[in-house]
Amino acid sequence: VISFRPGETAPVISRSTEFKPKKDEITVTNMKYYFHPKNGSNVYGVAYGDKKLVFATDIEEYQGSDQRLVSFAKKADVLIHDAQYTPDQYKMFSGYGHSSYEMACKAAEQAKVKKLLLFHHDPNNNDDTLKEIESKARAIFKNAELATERWEWKL
Repeated sequence: VISFRPGETAPVISRSTEFKPKKDEITVTNMKYYFHPKNGSNVYGVAYGDKKLVFATDIEEYQGSDQRLVSFAKKADVLIHDAQYTPDQYKMFSGYGHSSYEMACKAAEQAKVKKLLLFHHDPNNNDDTLKEIESKARAIFKNAELATERWEWKL
């Protein structure tokens, strides 16, 4: 865990088991995610005051969701989650280290996050396919949205 305190020039680094957040700190947490074929990936959490954002890309959920990720993202204001594939595409690319939008929605639902941003789109999907993905994702998790260039969200 890395914490930044106002007025200090160096961050405070601690183990998560020793971590006690303070309201006036920006806190960055990290969770190693092992289900990516290239040495895993990292999931990051950024918190300030009572606001929390979780960034989870290059992750491949499995059916039922990874409970470590669900716990890490619990009640986040925003979860940015890998959603490269449709369910049909995922059948062809299972094991490549990416999730479907359905997997992202289920993780967001279980973690009780406020907003889900579907991130890391398959470059072979055109704009119409992406709009369809967003619509289907919202049917599962109403506060799902496609991450797009120049997107902004105020926590």
